Parts: sequence; C-alpha cells; structure tokens
Amino acid sequence: MMVALIAWTAGCGRREAAPSATTTAGAPERAAFTTVPVSVAAATDASVASSDTLVWGTGQWRNKIRWETVSEKPRAKAFIVYRSDAPMMPLGPLNANNPLPAAGPGAGRQQYTYYDLDVKPEHTYIYDVRITSDDGSSTSVLPYQVSGKPKPLTEAEQREIQDKGPAFRQSAP
Repeated sequence: MMVALIAWTAGCGRREAAPSATTTAGAPERAAFTTVPVSVAAATDASVASSDTLVWGTGQWRNKIRWETVSEKPRAKAFIVYRSDAPMMPLGPLNANNPLPAAGPGAGRQQYTYYDLDVKPEHTYIYDVRITSDDGSSTSVLPYQVSGKPKPLTEAEQREIQDKGPAFRQSAP
C-alpha cells in the first residue's frame, strides 16, 4: 500500500470530487493536500541527475507538482507525469523518456517533485501522475486529475532545479 500526499502549487484549479480523498486547503503557496491510499507495484533505487543545460530568463513560468509516498511496493519502477492542455483531451506523458525513479521498498517516506517548465501563463493544464511497475503496467497515484494555472518561477525554485534537476526525489521529514 502506498499513500500519496499530493501538493499542488500550480494554483488549485478545478477539482473533481473523490469520495475516498481527504482534502485540506492551506495557504496559497502551500496549496491543497490530498492523502490517498493507492495500491502500486514496484521500485528501484536510482538518482535523478541534475541538468546543467537549463537556461533561465525573466518571466519563466512553471507548474510544480509534488507528492509524497509512505511506502512503495517492490515492483514499483518509476513515476511518469501526464498533462493535457484542455479538458476532455487525452493526457500525454511529459517525462516518458526520463521517468522519475521510485525509491523502492524500505526507503521510508519520500517526497517527489516535478517542475513542468513548458507552460504558458494564464493557460490551465490538467495533470495526472502514474507509477509504472517492472512488468509495464501503471497505476495513477491521484484519485482524480488536477488542474492549475502556472505561476512565475522564483529564484529559490531556479536554484532548486539547478541543484536537483526539474524532477527529483528526497526523503520526507
């Protein structure tokens, strides 16, 4: 059993009701947190390399997707973030060529972060996060798709991306 704690700092847009989800609204930057029990498959322990090829300019926009796992099953492999540019349109994978590796069993609480930097201001995007297993199957870690509008990238976020890359995992406090 994995419990995902999802934090959306993209601007808490439209939400579809999920009877099994618990939502607590926080301050605007803290967004909303959703705790969801999810059954998943597998994971390997690997690190995400930082990217030194990112170029920053003024006015860079982002959607920041964060989730937390309490535990992960042995077969969990990686997380893939999906996005749609419009309601009722299919979601496409954003990081299929560079999935975010899962920590694996016994790693304890883990926090995952994905920065979507290919966004336009004032446009609403719809997201889903799926965990893949070593047999190729995948399961959504969200009880429902979440949407939000981009926010400006802060200097602290730019440093975080420079240090860790646009997608990373760290131990939860």
